[in-house]
Amino acid sequence: MENQDTGRLTLNPVGGGGDRLLVLVHGYGADENDLAPLAPIIDPDGRFTTICPRGPIDLPFGGAAWYDRSDDGIIDQLSFCRSIVLLDRMLDEIGDANNLDPARTVIIGFSQGAAMTLALALRETTRVRPTAVAALSGSIQQPDWFTYGWQAPDLPPVFQQHGIHDPVVEIGRGRSTRAVLEEHDIDLEYLEYPMQHEITQDSIADLTAWLATVE
Repeated sequence: MENQDTGRLTLNPVGGGGDRLLVLVHGYGADENDLAPLAPIIDPDGRFTTICPRGPIDLPFGGAAWYDRSDDGIIDQLSFCRSIVLLDRMLDEIGDANNLDPARTVIIGFSQGAAMTLALALRETTRVRPTAVAALSGSIQQPDWFTYGWQAPDLPPVFQQHGIHDPVVEIGRGRSTRAVLEEHDIDLEYLEYPMQHEITQDSIADLTAWLATVE
């Protein structure tokens, strides 16, 4: 993998024009266009201004990633933490430029993007947290060097979806993530589907219904 550090993330500004920010974070091997078609479906009333960032690591076969990991699953600390920093910078820049309250931001991540979303929202930090997050077909990453703020009073609710036939992020990892979140008393809604590593009409319908309830 070739690590491209430009100091900021490439963005697909999907639009929507709403007075709050919705961030769609793609998975490994996808790009900033992958989740963009979801925006008008899950936000039909245009409540949000939606953006889709591209991971900073360009992959040799196309697409992008948020962090490197070894063949035996060990996560690279530098690339993982660098993506957190870049996402922080992006949220600040977009929020400031559009006068959007960071406390009303919603972040949705798929696969590796779900891991980034959970890390961004639940870590130990003094930053304003998003109001809610969704983790689709992904799992939480808990390397020794990354600290979650499990005792923080302002941890956002999590909406989690997973396919029981997922061959990429197996259902056991989704259920283990659910267990971790429940152990730490996160406000969690967890749903399983007879699907693989994908987003289906049923999961989109539930995601749309959930997003409509986020205040």
